[in-house]
Amino acid sequence: MIAIFNSAIYYGDILKDYVILGMVILCVSKFGEKVYLRLAMVCFILLPVLIPWSQHLGLHNPVVEPDLALYSSHNLSDVLKYGWLSGLHVVLSFPKYFDWNFVMLVCGLLGAYAHRVHVFESDSTNRKLFRNTFFVAFAVVVALGIFHQLDVSMSWGVDRVFAMERWFQMTQAAVFGSALCWLYSSGRFTIAFQSLELIGKMTLTNYLVQNIIALVLFSGLGLGLLHRTSYAFTVETAAAVFVLQVLFSHWWLSYFRFGPVEWLWRCLSYGRWLPNMRPVYGIEPNFANSLPSSESQA
Repeated sequence: MIAIFNSAIYYGDILKDYVILGMVILCVSKFGEKVYLRLAMVCFILLPVLIPWSQHLGLHNPVVEPDLALYSSHNLSDVLKYGWLSGLHVVLSFPKYFDWNFVMLVCGLLGAYAHRVHVFESDSTNRKLFRNTFFVAFAVVVALGIFHQLDVSMSWGVDRVFAMERWFQMTQAAVFGSALCWLYSSGRFTIAFQSLELIGKMTLTNYLVQNIIALVLFSGLGLGLLHRTSYAFTVETAAAVFVLQVLFSHWWLSYFRFGPVEWLWRCLSYGRWLPNMRPVYGIEPNFANSLPSSESQA
């Protein structure tokens, strides 16, 4: 429901992808954490082969990309129509959409495995794991980068049958991810990580608010700045919005347990009214009694 709403505001909505991939991951959750790892490895190995294969199927998108004039319209229905049609066009953009989701599936399976085996618990063993992962992934990125340059310069044509750049992109993500985890576990840059923690506790709310702000700035319903601003303006605006959201998240979480959309999501999911206000006099109500047994145990 939230993804449908957000797709009208922003055609690049990622929630619909998370819904589809989340269902796939949930289907194998009962088989244990090793299944996550094995499936992730299988998908990782097959990914460079399946992508070139999918590009030769010759499938055509049945949904035509809508006219950008709809987004620049002052009519609310036109702007929302553009978001929905563009989102549907993106979903049916095979093989590009297949490509994106396959990569996200590998990341999702690895993330589920890491969570199940408590990789993100802060101790010396996991700090060593993050450090080793960083150096191994960095070495792989360098090796793949060199091989790609040789492939281009020597005209081997490997990329036509084996999309090795996907391995490069995913190991590059492993470099960034392991570096962040390594820094976090070392206890450094606490202010920066505390800011990320505040944003992270209200991820869904902040994500939707960012899209609403962009709608006001760039669509015809607002200032209509699409294609009328510089790249520097976009970066500066994004940085300003991020800082404001850190401050807002800090203020909100001092009074409430969850962000507004996160709280609404829980209430709709469990079909009951859940407490959200923090105690005024330091007496914490028993929140676990308001949840199903599985959630309270978690």
